[in-house]
Amino acid sequence: MRLKVASKQSRKKTSKTKTQRKKSNTTKQNNIRESGIVQDEIILVITLVVSILLFLSNFDLGGKVGKFFSDITFGLIGVLSYILPFAIFFLTAFYISNLGNRKAGKKILSTVVFLVVLCAFIQLISKQYDANMKIFEYYTESKEYRRGGGIIGGILVMIFCGLFDTVATYIIFIAMMFISLTVITGKAFFTNIAKKGNHAYKERKEYQKLVREQQLAYEAEHPMEIPVRRPPKTFLFNTGRKMKAENEANAENEANAAKEGKTEDNTVVNINDLRQKKGSAQNADKLPDLNLDHLFPKSEDKQFEGTSGSGITDVESGSIPTYEDELR
Repeated sequence: MRLKVASKQSRKKTSKTKTQRKKSNTTKQNNIRESGIVQDEIILVITLVVSILLFLSNFDLGGKVGKFFSDITFGLIGVLSYILPFAIFFLTAFYISNLGNRKAGKKILSTVVFLVVLCAFIQLISKQYDANMKIFEYYTESKEYRRGGGIIGGILVMIFCGLFDTVATYIIFIAMMFISLTVITGKAFFTNIAKKGNHAYKERKEYQKLVREQQLAYEAEHPMEIPVRRPPKTFLFNTGRKMKAENEANAENEANAAKEGKTEDNTVVNINDLRQKKGSAQNADKLPDLNLDHLFPKSEDKQFEGTSGSGITDVESGSIPTYEDELR
């Protein structure tokens, strides 16, 4: 009995200790979470303040310190200094909200690559590549005139334009930015276009199938309204010996059919037969020339010619009477 009571008491103690440990662990975890949340909140507030100060310094509203940092950012990345404050804040917030996520890290890295390549692209657009230009000149020019892509863009332009031509460098930069955007968005542009095209093709096929089924159903319900279709004709273009052999075979078949008193509908038409029929029809339309000279004797023609000629000469030789002579 004593042993049983002791075992029960020991079990109660162990259960109590386990529950106490669980409670302590949960409280510790809660404290860690709360401290982490507070820490993240502090980091976000600091990044927000820094971003606002950088943005104001780009417009000469940050004093001497703001002007100093503005000159540095313009010398490094050029025109992208106007985008840098927003990029810092949003990337920090995205990283804090996705701690431990590998995809988030890839997206942040691809965003940085996109911005760096964009610096080089802007530098290449703003000023043509000059092989004699030094690296530090990119920094001073972007800092003083606030244009271009800064020293980072200048380094990339020097590397790629030195290895490739300017046109090839444009193509490489565009391809790199396109790849980084694909990683950021997680959507493939060309595959989406192919899927949409395939989907539209399937819809078109289904629509054609539905129209065909409706047409067949209508024809089954209204058989009298279906138009009668003539059988198709085939034209054969044969010349030479084949044409002669086919003409002889057709003549024999026609003769046999005439003897038997049967007629067949020929759906195969020879183009040479059509030409022969057309030529015979044109010859039949032409009227023969008729000679009617044998109906009129030559003697009468001569007499007529003599009388007509004498009358004309008399009229020509005699004088024409006047009106007074006729009154007399």
